[in-house]
Amino acid sequence: MNAPDSVARVSRVEFELARFEVMGDRCQVQGRWSGVRGRRFMRPALTAVVDGRLVRLLADLADKPWTAEDGQPWQATFPYTLERAELQEAELTVAPDVTITLPAPQRPARAAARKKSSSRRADAAPQPGLRRAGGGSRVSADEPFDQVDRPRRQSRGSDLGGAGDEADALTRELAELRKAHSRLRHQLDRLEADKAQTAQRLDQMSRRLRQETHEREEAKVARDRIAADLEAVQRERREVVAERDAARGERDQMARERESAQRAHDELLQKTHAARVARDRPVSVRWVRWR
Repeated sequence: MNAPDSVARVSRVEFELARFEVMGDRCQVQGRWSGVRGRRFMRPALTAVVDGRLVRLLADLADKPWTAEDGQPWQATFPYTLERAELQEAELTVAPDVTITLPAPQRPARAAARKKSSSRRADAAPQPGLRRAGGGSRVSADEPFDQVDRPRRQSRGSDLGGAGDEADALTRELAELRKAHSRLRHQLDRLEADKAQTAQRLDQMSRRLRQETHEREEAKVARDRIAADLEAVQRERREVVAERDAARGERDQMARERESAQRAHDELLQKTHAARVARDRPVSVRWVRWR
C-alpha cells in the first residue's frame, strides 16, 4: 500500500517519500532523494517510537541503501519483529547531518496478512523426498547430487557476497562516524576556546565592575563629605546673617536714640538761646535809658 507522497527537506537535501509501510516482520521505506550528489550514506537507521518506547532499527544490507542518486528510486528495509505493537513516530537517519521525520506508516489489511501467513505456512510444509544440506527444502530422490548441491554453493556465495557488502558498508559507516567524531571534536575544541575567552572576558568585566563599584563608593563618601561641609557652611552663613540682622537692629536703635538726643540737644540750645535773649533785653533797655 503506497502512502501519500510527502517531501522532507534537511538543508539542501530533499527526500520525497513514496512508501512507508509495515509488512509482517519488515518495515519498508521507499522514495527519491535530491541534493545528494557526491554523498555516501552510512547504514540507514530508523528510530521509532513503538508503544511509547524508543526503538532503533538498522537497515538490511541487501538493498544496498548506502548508495543514493538524485531522482532515482531508493529503498531501505528494516527488520520489524514488533508485529502487535503500534509504531507511532519514526525518523530516518542516513548521515550524521541528515535525519528525516517520517509520517505514521501504513499496515496492510489483516486479511491480507493472514493470507500471506497461511501461504508462508503452506510453502514451509515438508514435502516428500530428500532434505538439502544445511536444512533446505526437500528434493526428489531422483535429482542428481550436483543439482542438489548447487543451490547450497550459490547460497554460500551469496552469503559471502552479502557479508562483503556488509563489511564495506560498516567500513564506510565507520569512516563517516570518524569524520563526524573529528568534526565534533573540532567543534568541541572551538567551544572550549570560546568558553575560555568568555571566562577571561567575564573575569575582566568582573574586575572592572568591582573597580567601578569601589570608585562609586568613594565618590559617594566624597559626596556625603561635601554635602556635610556645605551644610556646615550654610549653617554658618545663617548664623552670620542672623548676627548681621541683629547688628543692623542695634545700629538702627542707636540711630534712633542719637536722633532723639540730637533733637533734645537742639531744643536745649533753642531754650538756652531764648533765655539769653530774654536775659540780655532788660540790660540793653536800661542802658539806653541811662544814656
